Amino acid sequence: MKNIAFYKILICFGLLWLTYSCEKSADQTTTGNAASNGQLTSRWITECSDCTNHDKCCCSIELQNPLSTYAYISICGSADGSGSCSFTPPNPCTSISGGGQTTYLYSGSPKAGFCMTTGNSFAITNTDLSVYAIVQITCHYDITNPTYTYLTIPPNTTYYFNVNGDCDISQCNH
Repeated sequence: MKNIAFYKILICFGLLWLTYSCEKSADQTTTGNAASNGQLTSRWITECSDCTNHDKCCCSIELQNPLSTYAYISICGSADGSGSCSFTPPNPCTSISGGGQTTYLYSGSPKAGFCMTTGNSFAITNTDLSVYAIVQITCHYDITNPTYTYLTIPPNTTYYFNVNGDCDISQCNH
């Protein structure tokens, strides 16, 4: 009988130890994404609720096959970019200015979100000098099963897009 009580106590201590060890797990730590001045260092959105105004579209750029490729992407003309940039695209796109942001898409981080104002244009540039960017974009990211535009952007090449009042995108040309 003493052996059974001993094993019961041993199991209780084991479960207590397991519970305590999970509580201190490194997976539960949080990190911040702010510079020393308290400003965000990156303006890529994480949720469509970040595109608050009714005239903003929730957009996303994603790798088509994140397990076998990567892409260095720069977007110009977004409503939420932290840098400034400008382009004079071909017709029928309008002049592009506003937020600029750059990202590296890979298997650990295969997509990035951004906000666009309806009626504006934006530019997507593959900034890599040797690798084709194989991506898909949408400005209907806030709905279930959004419609994507599939692109293979050659190295060091820019494509231009318009965003209409319904958040549909159309390519101007490249």
